[in-house]
Amino acid sequence: RGARVVLVDDTEIRAIVVADWLRQMGWDASVLEGGEGAWPALADLAPPEPRAARGIAALPRLDASVLRGMDAPLLDLRYSMAFRAGHLAGARWANRARLDRALEALGDARDCVLVADDETLAGLFARDLAAHGVAVVGLLDGGQEEWREAGLEVVASPGDPSDAEAIDHLFFVATRHDGDLDAARRYIEWEMGLVDAIDAEERAGFRIRRA
Repeated sequence: RGARVVLVDDTEIRAIVVADWLRQMGWDASVLEGGEGAWPALADLAPPEPRAARGIAALPRLDASVLRGMDAPLLDLRYSMAFRAGHLAGARWANRARLDRALEALGDARDCVLVADDETLAGLFARDLAAHGVAVVGLLDGGQEEWREAGLEVVASPGDPSDAEAIDHLFFVATRHDGDLDAARRYIEWEMGLVDAIDAEERAGFRIRRA
């Protein structure tokens, strides 16, 4: 939050509008002069730091077939609704914001295997776990078809994680475009209540110009 952001577009119009709003929200936003046409001049800029330089572990990739001979618990970091739709039998859904629940699910286990769509997220989660003495054996490759082909059981769990636990999914937002008027009303109420949901310190980060 509050990071330096450079916006680029093809017309230098949309980027300017968005940068103006971001500045009012406390971000150090600028627009790349020349838009997309200026990209060639940036070719010699240093590339982003590798994950290792940012303290993010590079996890070994595991073929699904090796899980049959492993006792390590399995933590699934994917989107909660994807987990509900299908995951490996015995896997537990986990979220970085609820690390305490993941540690509780691991119990006395000192190592585990991760399932994730985002390798960087998995690396960050592994770093969090390491701080609590839990090592990540590796990151599982493939998807449901590959898992089944490896002889692993894939199961659905419509109620796991529960609606309360699925903090990465706003149910009233997801259904408001499907003719659910109650969900649409809840969305408007939520949106109009955003200002009241932040405290004075958070409000101080905004620089709203008064007309």
